[in-house]
Amino acid sequence: MSFLIKFFKIVKETHLLYFFSALAQCAASFAALVGVFAIFRLQSNAARINEEYIYAKYWLMRDVGITQAEFLTSQEIKKRLTDHYANPQIQISAKEVLGRILAAEEFNKKLVYKVSKPLKYWVVIFIGSMTALPFAKWLEGFVGAIVVFISVFASSIALWKTRRFVQRCLDFK
Repeated sequence: MSFLIKFFKIVKETHLLYFFSALAQCAASFAALVGVFAIFRLQSNAARINEEYIYAKYWLMRDVGITQAEFLTSQEIKKRLTDHYANPQIQISAKEVLGRILAAEEFNKKLVYKVSKPLKYWVVIFIGSMTALPFAKWLEGFVGAIVVFISVFASSIALWKTRRFVQRCLDFK
């Protein structure tokens, strides 16, 4: 108990200023790190989607006989693949090609959703620490210690979410 009392007494304005300015810098750098990994993964997946469309165009020219398939848009390619579901000879191939395209596009949507969680955490921590800086004088003592504890706890959660997101970005399945 005496440790807590000593801890609350040493939380001064200068300590809080250093803490919140360092926390703001760390939060901004982690938000940038999340953005870098998200852009990296989105670009690599965009290349995968492009390859799937190129393969679909090739498949339409080779197996279906559409000579102008290379000039089709992505929506037209999907429509042509869906139209060939009725043909039993190429039905399985059409479903497979369309399934690969849709899976790659769905991955992009999920990635954008997944990047929002750690990014939100770091932005909230950044804004919170920048907001706390001018009020450091009034946050001394017990209140300051509680605010520091909450900030450290929120940063730990954000760091955990960031670790999971970066791990998923580096997983090339």
